[in-house]
Amino acid sequence: MRLLLVEDEASAMRRLVRLVGEHFGDRASLTCAEDVADAVGQLNAAAFDGILLDLNLGGSDGFAVLRAAGRTPCVVVSAHADRSLYAFDHAVLDFVSKPVVPARLARALDRLAATRAGPRRPALIVRTAGGAEIIDCDDLLRIQGADDYAELVTLDGRHLLHDGSLALLERRLPPNFVRTHRSHIVNAAHASAIVREETGAAVRLVGGELAPVSRRRLQAVERSLLGAQSVRDARE
Repeated sequence: MRLLLVEDEASAMRRLVRLVGEHFGDRASLTCAEDVADAVGQLNAAAFDGILLDLNLGGSDGFAVLRAAGRTPCVVVSAHADRSLYAFDHAVLDFVSKPVVPARLARALDRLAATRAGPRRPALIVRTAGGAEIIDCDDLLRIQGADDYAELVTLDGRHLLHDGSLALLERRLPPNFVRTHRSHIVNAAHASAIVREETGAAVRLVGGELAPVSRRRLQAVERSLLGAQSVRDARE
């Protein structure tokens, strides 16, 4: 895997080279660039499988590198967390805030490596204290409406706010996400059954959580869960 690392601070570059090297070992070949001109020259001279890019390069704007990168997957590594959403508008793969936390960088590197295996997996962007984070749709368990926001619940139990309505998310999410109720969407890939309780029907999810199913949506939800089960059976 051939990677281009773009960073103008020598100490930050050394640490980045070390962390990327520890993560990939001899599976990655690293090329370093310290400014926009050097990075663009490297991109024009050779093909890369991915880029790790700082946005502030000696006072120059790293977005010039993004424009030159074309379709090459890019992970931004920057102290300017306030620019993360703007970076995602440029279709970056991930945004890692400085100071770099090794485990967070490792997740971004895994995403970078996964781009070689096939198309990018569907994902949502959520705001965090450090800027923004990409959440793979496969890792979502359910989504619940919360006024003008939506609360995302992940398989590992995290609760994250997304600044989009359920109606907007319903249009963006893959077909395995099913609207069960006016305030709930579930990932049918992580649903095990529909149960009937005194208060009405509900979808039982991985881990035992229940998401309500409205009466008018019940038949459509049953069909969706049956289809998701057929997909799982075909993969096994």
